[in-house]
Amino acid sequence: MARSRYLVLLALALVVPAMSIVGVPPAAATLPSKPELTLDRIVRTTPFAGGTREVDDVEGIAYVARDDAVWLADDNGNALYEVDAESGKLRRTIGAAEFSEVPPLGGGELATLPRFDDLESLAYDTANDRLYVFSGSCCTTAVQPTAFRMDRVDGDLELDSYQPLTKGTEFTAAGWNPDDRKLYVGSGSQLQTYDFATNTPGVPIKVGGLSGILGLDFTDDGKDLFVAHSDTVVSRVRWATKARVPDWDLQLARFDVRDARGVEVVDEQLWVPDGASRPSTDPNDRAVFVFDVGGTGSTPAPPPPSPPPPAPTASFTASATSGTAPLAVTFADTSTGGPTAWSWDFGDGATAGTQTATHTYAAAGSYTVRLTVENAGGASSTTVGVQVAPAPAPPPPPQARELVGNPGFESGLAGWRSASKATTLERVRGGHSGAWAARVTGRGDRRTVGLEDARRGWAGTTATGTYTASVWVRTKDVGARLVLRLVERRSGKDIGTVRTKRTLTRGWQQVQVGYVARAPGASRLDLAVVLHGTGPKAWFKADDVSLRVS
Repeated sequence: MARSRYLVLLALALVVPAMSIVGVPPAAATLPSKPELTLDRIVRTTPFAGGTREVDDVEGIAYVARDDAVWLADDNGNALYEVDAESGKLRRTIGAAEFSEVPPLGGGELATLPRFDDLESLAYDTANDRLYVFSGSCCTTAVQPTAFRMDRVDGDLELDSYQPLTKGTEFTAAGWNPDDRKLYVGSGSQLQTYDFATNTPGVPIKVGGLSGILGLDFTDDGKDLFVAHSDTVVSRVRWATKARVPDWDLQLARFDVRDARGVEVVDEQLWVPDGASRPSTDPNDRAVFVFDVGGTGSTPAPPPPSPPPPAPTASFTASATSGTAPLAVTFADTSTGGPTAWSWDFGDGATAGTQTATHTYAAAGSYTVRLTVENAGGASSTTVGVQVAPAPAPPPPPQARELVGNPGFESGLAGWRSASKATTLERVRGGHSGAWAARVTGRGDRRTVGLEDARRGWAGTTATGTYTASVWVRTKDVGARLVLRLVERRSGKDIGTVRTKRTLTRGWQQVQVGYVARAPGASRLDLAVVLHGTGPKAWFKADDVSLRVS
């Protein structure tokens, strides 16, 4: 989505000097009656500039202004690419190994290949700095449509969690509206909202004359929408009326675009990925076309809006108004009068702008929560008090004691299980230190296998201190990558994760990772060992598993 200046006044800004539009309100602006496209440049993807990596089937596109990066979704390649918007060079690839480590929202079985086998669309949430990735159910019944969410970790956007979509779902387009702060998806001839937290699609919306929707992007103010559809057309839509702007159906076939799989506005240009497969000798094979937009003549601005409605009346409910720290409270708006914007002040310096909000009070105290709602007719506020008592002191840390009850599998497989139904867990001879070890083997063409604590937490209640996990492993799959992971969970939600990775050889190797609990006394710690093999029927042996706290 556009992040710096964008297209509420795009065409006007391209035909008059920028200084002449400073201070002009949007309602007074005019649009070119006959927009004109010119091709500025082509961003090559087979391969990317200065490298050898090639896109197999580009489908989705999204722009992240914070990083000045364009993200591309590769359907057949099962990968995401972060591309420098200025140079066109590939910065980063997120592939099957990273997707295979993504848990569902709230915890559960990690994502498998069917969930990212048909990547179709991307959308960047400017309000929360999140990137959403949608896969469809194309081609085989085994493919599982899925919505993935990416959050920022240590400065980079990383895969965070997923939600399973209904079988047969095909969200071929996605876009974030900064005006109503909602995520929209498109397919066929209809659009609808989608809420990731609740995994809920909204009521279908139709725009006359649109079919075969393959890409969406809203303007910076959310008043207009650009839609790539019908293979080679990009249309502009007035979002308030859900009507196409006359003469703004931009024909791309004359520029040799053959299969427009998306549209994204980067500053004052339209970026359109072409999903058509061309001969390998054609430099435009699966390239991204970048267009400038100009125009001649103008049409009057839309008529002035109707008189504003009455101001809303603010009210809300709280899931709890008292408790001990840390206290998580969900606030739900119950205002009347049709508010269109919400502003929460939680009383401890934190704020939010969504209709429903959840906030955690970390410290004891008395807090006044204020909700302000508004629409075109005005604003209204109301408050509720929340009392938070001090949290009970966490238990003292044990003196570097061992928490794993069956570390060497000398007592069978008690306390352990495989991390997936597609794997087999067995006790075998030939351990690292004792007579026995555990072996985890994938079935069929399974490449990712894992071992985890069957009790869901050797550290059933965390304590203050540093946890150190280690395991001795070996495999004949030289070059396979092993991940040792600790996940802290509170009330069924992941609140902290640490992992370390190791490329394996044939001999026994020790892998270690350390972690400090974020909520001692109120959470548990889960341990898992996951191997990403280089071929089918991946397997590894594990022995002398340890989880100690000091």
